[in-house]
Amino acid sequence: MKLSASIVAFFMGYLLYAQEIQYFNTEENSIAGYPDAASDTLYKRSRLNKRPKFMVNITSGPSIRMGETPKGLTSEQSNYIKDLKSGFSYDISTYYLKDEQSGFGLKYNVYKSSGSLSNQDLTAPNGETGNGTASDDITITFIGASGILYGKGFFALDNVSFEIALGYIGYVDKAVILDNYTIKGGNLGISTSVGYHFGITENIAIGPSVSFTGGVLNQVKVEGDNYSATMKFDEDEKESLYRFDFSLSARFKF
Repeated sequence: MKLSASIVAFFMGYLLYAQEIQYFNTEENSIAGYPDAASDTLYKRSRLNKRPKFMVNITSGPSIRMGETPKGLTSEQSNYIKDLKSGFSYDISTYYLKDEQSGFGLKYNVYKSSGSLSNQDLTAPNGETGNGTASDDITITFIGASGILYGKGFFALDNVSFEIALGYIGYVDKAVILDNYTIKGGNLGISTSVGYHFGITENIAIGPSVSFTGGVLNQVKVEGDNYSATMKFDEDEKESLYRFDFSLSARFKF
């Protein structure tokens, strides 16, 4: 429902933008003292030179991972894994603005989640078994080339936008399973987001955004004291990194 509303707002914004351009191009609304086409062209060039050339988006908020919970776990372990799939993310995007409707640049996104579970019968990656506390400290990082489309919103200073990025997504889990281990992997990743920003000034705006980011891990490397191994996943065991981010975003143009 939110996505549909954002898409509708996006096209309405473009319609308002087109109406503004039409306004400045009509002979009746030419600037007083500059009625001819040449002066109108100079005016539009002046507007072009004054418009911002760069944009920075900073977002943060809660996230929910979409991967399935492994089977064969106790109810306590299953609830623990589900809790790990809820975390916090932040995102920084920078764009060069090609015109008043689009731009291209880079996106950097980070998701973090952590937790621990005590009094568990554990089998460590090196084969050691015992009873103890298991913990995870997970960081998922995305970095990639990004593009943005944006237009005016319902009010004069508002804008609605759509972003899409393609790049690398990396996974790191600093885990304790009877001993300390680092589990890491990476693959091709994608990130998309839709946002609506309420204008504070012409170049500063804040508002909500919804993002979908992720990729799939085919294998991970596990490293510990005197231990190192690569674990390859079967088709039905691959680790999904897909998630939704629900964020508050601040946008700066300059």
